[in-house]
Amino acid sequence: MGTWNRPSKEKMGRVNLPSENSVSKNRVLVVGVYLATQPNNIEHLVEQFSLSRHWEVEQRWAAIGDEANAPSVKNVTRLRLEKGLPKIVILNRLLADEALDNYDFILLSDDDISLPPDFLDTYLDLVVKYDFALAQPARTHRSYIDFHFVAQMPGVIARKTRFVESGPLQSLRRDIFSTLIPFDESSPMGWGYDFVWPCLMSRKGVSIGIIDATPVEHSMRKQVTNYSYDEANRAMVALLSQHQHLTHGEAFTILESFASTVPGHDRMEDRVMSVNKGLSTTGRDRSSSGNSLPLSVILCTYNRSSLLQMSLASLVDQTLDKDSFEVVVIDDGSSDNTREVAHSFGDRLSLRYFYQNNAGQSAGKNHGIYAAKGRILFFFDDDDIATPGLLEEHLRSHQKYADESYAVLNYTTWSPRLKVTPLMKFITEVGCFLFSYPNIRHGSVLDYRYFWGGRSSCKRSFLIEHEVFNPIFCYGKLGFGCEDIELGYRLSHHGLKVVYNATAVTYMVRELLLEDFYRRLLRQGRSQYHFSSMYDDPRVAEWCEVIGADEKWRMMAPVYDAMVKSTQNLERIAHEKLLHGLEFDSLTQKLLHQAYWWTFRATKIKGIMEARREYLASKSIDRPESGAPCT
Repeated sequence: MGTWNRPSKEKMGRVNLPSENSVSKNRVLVVGVYLATQPNNIEHLVEQFSLSRHWEVEQRWAAIGDEANAPSVKNVTRLRLEKGLPKIVILNRLLADEALDNYDFILLSDDDISLPPDFLDTYLDLVVKYDFALAQPARTHRSYIDFHFVAQMPGVIARKTRFVESGPLQSLRRDIFSTLIPFDESSPMGWGYDFVWPCLMSRKGVSIGIIDATPVEHSMRKQVTNYSYDEANRAMVALLSQHQHLTHGEAFTILESFASTVPGHDRMEDRVMSVNKGLSTTGRDRSSSGNSLPLSVILCTYNRSSLLQMSLASLVDQTLDKDSFEVVVIDDGSSDNTREVAHSFGDRLSLRYFYQNNAGQSAGKNHGIYAAKGRILFFFDDDDIATPGLLEEHLRSHQKYADESYAVLNYTTWSPRLKVTPLMKFITEVGCFLFSYPNIRHGSVLDYRYFWGGRSSCKRSFLIEHEVFNPIFCYGKLGFGCEDIELGYRLSHHGLKVVYNATAVTYMVRELLLEDFYRRLLRQGRSQYHFSSMYDDPRVAEWCEVIGADEKWRMMAPVYDAMVKSTQNLERIAHEKLLHGLEFDSLTQKLLHQAYWWTFRATKIKGIMEARREYLASKSIDRPESGAPCT
């Protein structure tokens, strides 16, 4: 590969690069460019950067167009240009005469971002704590985002990664100044550096990462509105052709994640723990081969350690060679002994454990996607167990349908250990409120509506290149479910197809009770409303059952409580008959099924209407653009 291209000294002027042993305490240099004739946040940024209590801050800004009127901005404007120059060229000019030995960090900032309160102190304290030489704050989900990997990850404070975006804000520690400065101007808008610089940092032996605790908002101006996309892209292609760089799949990887202290393990600090072949580590990924395994099982769990024990035990007995798959356990803030259960399988599975503060299934699954080493990702529920050939069957289907747009759905039924109640039989085989397997056949190629969570697998590259789960769908806030179908809907625009393999089988090991299922349906209805409100698409509205929900609920509401009570009584009669060995006659079954049908549909509609009323009252949840995640 080519060498790092530095501008000539004649072009740069005098450059005072620091020696790595020079001493300078608590000093930060903020360098940036603002477009004076465009909407910008320059006054906000200058003020926020100047409010630091822990760092002595110097700011050097360049103005394109007229200089800002605010005295605070004028005082830090060191360069004014009538016409624009590429960003990297301007940054090199601003840095040319700086004695960089005087600074511990340099921050490179765009002018169209908004910072959270106390940003600089919090951000740099975390950068120092986690030893990141090159870092960036995550972006809020309302921001314009090129790479979903940089969106804020709920539940974590920071991530050690293989990727730091080249804008809109990044920090450089003093020991890498001499490696990167002056910046290579062969891609003058900065495109492509984010895939080259990680290789330079790896050779230097330093860490890079993203700080999720201090997300910045980047929603004022869309990207590429003031320069040519084609020119920037050509320069990036040329840059990458000359330098060692990472692919998207290699770059968008979590090597280590950090969250609040695991309950009951206060001395663990906030570093997640991993288990790999029985060796306890501190979440560090020692591999350099990227995504080299055939398959990763992603298992998100929350306070279900006894069920998790059974799920993991079923993976020990897979016919697939243990060197061909790993298990990535995402603990979504459990307070039970989930961590100990995961560790107990360290000598039987290639297993890595990651802890996050409670943020929901979507955030947990994304955590797993980014941490996984497998080319195929299988999403496995913590209340399911795998039959021995499950993973081998998933891989076999992916080998047959090798195009990255194909996902695989397996068959799920009740565990033979469970006594299947009339309710459990109804929701899986009659009403299909849980699954609709009776309506599909082995080998069928299906659409996004069959991208069912907990029993589907897909290519990691497909998710990395296109879409991941939307963290708006989390249990505590908006309801239950829909995160899988909503992601499937977005992926359908990129060609998602789902192949059904009925010979790949999982068993549900948790009994469902009527009251629990009513609560589930209510949360499901709430999620369906929010899913439908995100897209102006009749297919989504139909799947979410929101069409005519107002009128249906007006008719159902007056008798809803009575119908639920009647259903409970009918189910009690059915259970008594079965308990005492009496015939579960066709009339009782018919009445019970009719009651199930009516109350289950009504409960989902009730959830839809509750969510709709709350939405209209608060107006707190905006419709995301293009289906992007929102907070």
